[in-house]
Amino acid sequence: MVKRQIAPAITPGLAVGGYSPSCCLAFHRVKDLLNLVNITLFAIFSWRNRQAEDRVA
Repeated sequence: MVKRQIAPAITPGLAVGGYSPSCCLAFHRVKDLLNLVNITLFAIFSWRNRQAEDRVA
């Protein structure tokens, strides 16, 4: 799974030539991390809203 994620990240870097693969890879990692944070925050807020609704009802 890790190898599959690294390969697409390296290919655009080599195709463009201006960007180093490691920089491109770091960008992909940051993007994945931000997605994870967004998903986590969404899960927490939806869970809190559900608890608040349970208290009101």
